[in-house]
Amino acid sequence: MSDFNPLMETSAPQRTDEWALARVGMLTSSRVKPLMTAGGKQSKGAGADTLVAEMVAETILGKPLDDSGSSAWMDRGIDLEGEARNWLSMHLDADIDECGFMVFNEDGPLGGRVGASPDGEIPALNALAEFKCPAARNQAKYLLDPSKLVAEYRSQVELQMFVTGRTHTYLVSYCPSSTPDRPGLPPVVIDYEFDPDYREELIAALVWAVAEIDAGVAKLRAMAPELDADNPFA
Repeated sequence: MSDFNPLMETSAPQRTDEWALARVGMLTSSRVKPLMTAGGKQSKGAGADTLVAEMVAETILGKPLDDSGSSAWMDRGIDLEGEARNWLSMHLDADIDECGFMVFNEDGPLGGRVGASPDGEIPALNALAEFKCPAARNQAKYLLDPSKLVAEYRSQVELQMFVTGRTHTYLVSYCPSSTPDRPGLPPVVIDYEFDPDYREELIAALVWAVAEIDAGVAKLRAMAPELDADNPFA
């Protein structure tokens, strides 16, 4: 568990059962991309509706959905995350701490409703770290135009910074060779500072989504009273 995060945090390592349960019904940094447009504005499109429905289902069931899925590339990212963390630590000459699931715990409509699991915290730099380990074709794309890396993961790192109170994140795309006799592609490192205009739109989108989730939970429970079980958000 982090020593310097001021918010509520679980010590459970990422992707454990305890970590997954802590995220049930929560708007987390890895989920909220459908709430924002590519231009940094709030979205209420089909993707946002699907996200709301997923959170309603999780809240009603009290457990993660079984269809969240995984992939070979997700597994690759998990396998390489420690290597990427060590590389960035040497690159910055700074220690990087692993952290659990952090919950925004201030008063207001988002208190206890949004959270994030950054890949690392860098106390000496008052910063976060987020690692991506993409296919070589995507790494080449990010090397040619780093703004594409930011565009892909902007909502994730912005929410991480909102939840933790940090103002910048080292967003790293790491693509080592899959064979020992050939080099990989160079890493991409972006020191991303939070955007106040984007944050304003993101907060508005989160407040809307929380209201939609609550309304959806209430509607389903009115339709089926047997669903009226213990609910931490009711």
